[in-house]
Amino acid sequence: MNHNRLLSNFLGDPFEWWRQKEYPPKEEIEALIKNLEELRIVFPNDYYVLHCLSDSYFILGDYENAMLTCPIPYVNRKWYLLANRRINLSILSDSRVAIFDLLALFSKQVTKYGRENIELVTQISEILLTKWEKEKDNKIIDYVLASSNNLPKSNHFLFNGTTFSKPALGNVSFYEFQKSKLLEEIVSEI
Repeated sequence: MNHNRLLSNFLGDPFEWWRQKEYPPKEEIEALIKNLEELRIVFPNDYYVLHCLSDSYFILGDYENAMLTCPIPYVNRKWYLLANRRINLSILSDSRVAIFDLLALFSKQVTKYGRENIELVTQISEILLTKWEKEKDNKIIDYVLASSNNLPKSNHFLFNGTTFSKPALGNVSFYEFQKSKLLEEIVSEI
């Protein structure tokens, strides 16, 4: 499947897409979403189908579906940017951050045993996170944001990994949670 060709059917020429000061009309993005949802049935775990679907929902301001369709990161050293993206989408959609996103964000902290037994580690960590949030009477991300004065932000890139990759339009920047020492300490304790 050629993801770039699919995107060009709905977004037009990649170079024009880059220069545009507005997103395509809502109807075109909705048509792209419909097409991607159909592909998702055939290719349920295709990273680019899910990523493009998530970004399409993001463009429409449907952050809940952007979060629900965003690919899930694996706990290894390569997925911290995706984990960071999912954590930011959790904030925008007002949903609780998933423990596997936190583990993937700081996967260097997960031992070899932990990676080999990730299902068990995830279950135990979820219990510990729930306990921590009850003790603090706060969601972990809300706690970190309230306690961190200058957590860096960066542009959110749409359709990353395709010829249509570009920063989201408007004043959209995502927190760089991978740089939060406080969050790293809390996740390490959990």
